[in-house]
Formats: sequence, C-alpha cells, structure tokens
Amino acid sequence: MQVVEIKKEILNILDGLQERLFPLSCDFYHNPETGLKEYKTSATCMAILEEFGFKLEKGIAGMETAFRANFGNEKPAIALLVEMDALPEIGHGCGHNIGCCLCWRCHCLIKGHSHDRRTHSCAWDAC
Repeated sequence: MQVVEIKKEILNILDGLQERLFPLSCDFYHNPETGLKEYKTSATCMAILEEFGFKLEKGIAGMETAFRANFGNEKPAIALLVEMDALPEIGHGCGHNIGCCLCWRCHCLIKGHSHDRRTHSCAWDAC
C-alpha cells in the first residue's frame, strides 16, 4: 500500500470517529470527576472501546475506575496511557477530557489500521 493510500485510509477512520469525539469531550468537561471517582467517565470509555471490539480488564492496579483495553497479543505492541481525572474545585483544567478522547481516537485508529500491518496489538491503560 502506498503512503497516499495509507493517509487516505487513516483520514477516513478519523473522520468516522469525529462526530463522537467532540460531544464526548464536552460531556467529560461539563461532568468532571476527581481522581479515583471517574465512574461515569470510565464506564463511557469502556463501553465505547468494547463497542469497537477491545477486550477489557476492569479494576486494574486495585483501582475501581482504572481499566485496560486490549486487542491482539502479538509483537510489536503499542501502549497508550490516559488520565481521566479532573481537579477538585477546578474541573478539567489540565485537559484530561481532551487527552482521554484523543487517546480513544488513537486507539481506534490503530486498531482500524492494524490489519496486514506491523502493529498487532495495543493496550490502553486508563486511570
């Protein structure tokens, strides 16, 4: 596959995710949850990733809201880490609502673009 074709494929995948990305980020922004209490944020992210075919491990590292979303089990693998918490009395001043959505988008892009490529697995650790 030529570079131009790969770019088109990536842009098509991203375009398909765009209509969900902005509203999701806004929802997280307007409903901030502080550290270790991101129950709604975590549940929303897990539901979306499950919808896209990721295998979920809930409650990792002894944290109720932390999870790992995986696909594949071969090498090479890519790992993405995202923080979902908001600051007390401030909200998402650090932009975790945006980072969370961008990580979700990257995860789905990697999975959607991984067929017959060098990337065979990906993990998303969220806390």
